Amino acid sequence: MVTLRLKRTPDLCLDVEGIIPEAVQGKTLEEIEKMEILNGSRKVNIGDYFDVTDEGNSLIFEGDLSKVKRIGMNLRDGEILVKGNAGMYVGAFMRGGKITVEGSVDAFSALNMKGGELIVRGNAGDYLGASYRGDWRGMSSGKILVEGDAGKETGCFMCGGVIIIRGTVDSYCGVKMKGGTIFANKARTRAGASMMAGSIILNSTPELLPGFFFERKMEPEIEKLLELEKELIEGEYHLFSGDHAERGAKGKIYVREFISF
Repeated sequence: MVTLRLKRTPDLCLDVEGIIPEAVQGKTLEEIEKMEILNGSRKVNIGDYFDVTDEGNSLIFEGDLSKVKRIGMNLRDGEILVKGNAGMYVGAFMRGGKITVEGSVDAFSALNMKGGELIVRGNAGDYLGASYRGDWRGMSSGKILVEGDAGKETGCFMCGGVIIIRGTVDSYCGVKMKGGTIFANKARTRAGASMMAGSIILNSTPELLPGFFFERKMEPEIEKLLELEKELIEGEYHLFSGDHAERGAKGKIYVREFISF
């Protein structure tokens, strides 16, 4: 496939929407260099900011890409590898395929995700797997794995799919959630605020909102939690239902222990 190696850090963000495997497949290196992207509001060619080489088995972005937005947006098939950090909107609206980021990603990654897989070896910013601003439908399918920490409002308006945070997720994880499963090793306050359905599994958190009612102690129903690695969940958890601040809420939060941090 093709490697795009960033030549220099741009003064303004680069927008690489549309640069996905199906768009570059079958093109010569010269044709790829002439494909248009945005630098701020100005159209530029890929070759102005990236060295383009024929390397690897997937589409590879390489360098400090923290000012490169929309990598893998609308991905439907194929694989993208990011060797470094990436900017906002990684994998937004993706429907299939796989994106692996060896560093961290900025806010709004996997926005309105409808399928596929996003793996982040570092940390994720705010609104991971959330809904587009003004929309009430967030991530509906697919899988997200973050090996580090994640920011605020992870899974906001989530309707389906699986999000796994091996580190700590910030406040309002699963806010307005309507389906799907979120796992976090640790979660800060207000997890599941106004959630209507779905499951959140937390190994530890300081507290839950008063709209969550204790039901019983139990082991989470592993077989019902799609693709969730069993080794992440061990022992007995406290099951809470809610958020009963919302009429008809049927959400579930499993908490192994309550701690301050």
